[in-house]
Amino acid sequence: DNKRRDMCMWLGFGEGPRSCIGLHFAQLMMRLLIAQLITRYHFSVDRTRLMVKPQNVIRLRVDPLNEEPEGREAEVVI
Repeated sequence: DNKRRDMCMWLGFGEGPRSCIGLHFAQLMMRLLIAQLITRYHFSVDRTRLMVKPQNVIRLRVDPLNEEPEGREAEVVI
């Protein structure tokens, strides 16, 4: 039991019945942030740089969208 506790003690929100009460709120806020980024920007792979051996890195080009999304839009302040 001590080994399991030691493995989980460094997790950001903890684990089990005593985990952080803000876990679900933080996950919800990240989902909202990702949704806003996807609706406001266009993401594409940056092909101007040649990477022969990429190591855990993907270079992205981020361009703002000129079009406003249709329908209702809620402003999220973070």
